[in-house]
Amino acid sequence: MEQRREETCHGSGGMCEVVAKKRIGRGGNSEVYLGVLQGESKFCVVKRAIRGKNALLQLENEWRVLRYLKNAGYKYSPEPLSFSEREMVMEYLGGFTLEHADLGESSEDELKALFTDICKITGALHELRTPVIHRDIKPSNIMTSKEGKLYLIDFGTATIYAGYKREGAMENSSITGAGTKGYAAPEQYGGLSPECFATDIYQLGRTMEVLLSRSNASDAFRDEMCRVIKRCCAPVAGERYSRVSDIPADLLMIKTRKKKKSILVKLFGREKPGKGEGYFTQKPHEPELFVDIVRTFDTIEFL
Repeated sequence: MEQRREETCHGSGGMCEVVAKKRIGRGGNSEVYLGVLQGESKFCVVKRAIRGKNALLQLENEWRVLRYLKNAGYKYSPEPLSFSEREMVMEYLGGFTLEHADLGESSEDELKALFTDICKITGALHELRTPVIHRDIKPSNIMTSKEGKLYLIDFGTATIYAGYKREGAMENSSITGAGTKGYAAPEQYGGLSPECFATDIYQLGRTMEVLLSRSNASDAFRDEMCRVIKRCCAPVAGERYSRVSDIPADLLMIKTRKKKKSILVKLFGREKPGKGEGYFTQKPHEPELFVDIVRTFDTIEFL
């Protein structure tokens, strides 16, 4: 196991000393370590930009966005702890991403609840006083904690709407190349139209489509979901849902079959938590989820 001592500089409250114990992820431009906050015996995550100006710009942008989200009271992102020249320290969230979720035995009611919750955490970004668009929503950037709470991660290419307009289009963005092939909206390919709330809505549609494909939902349920997904993923932004908060209303109208096995059994191995354990069965020093945090740096080549 790699042992390394790191000192991060001024974050939200002065110096923060971290012992980075284990590298748990590496991308083309970044590394992620599981660390311990010195003096607190508390796990944290250290994300380090290892090369390239764009990697550093994204790391700095993620720090700014996460700090803004914390101050704005957003509850579905990791807490930023400190930032130094090329690395950021964040709250450790035990759990894993939906990229690793097996939904094969999930009921249709549970799928609806999952999709509704994904809309909830995304819509909450758009409803902040100064809104934020994530710009890279996909299963590997949606994390579930050991308690079953969903979080969005990887805000390296997210945008705070400093130039917010009523129609939801931003005026400028210093972080280019956002999005992942297979999930990116048409307007992210070469700036065909301004990125806006509809960009996240498109990516929500693609995310629901991918997760739905991993389930054993009935044809009738799939047909109804496809109507929602088709509207989310309309090629023209103006033909999509105007707000994320409009999607759950359509999800609610979809009829479902009788409940099958709980989604929590598939995600966490049990339907109800054991005493003092929660739903998460892995040891806290084996966090597979943060491998996904570095992926944005590896998926920008298509623009």
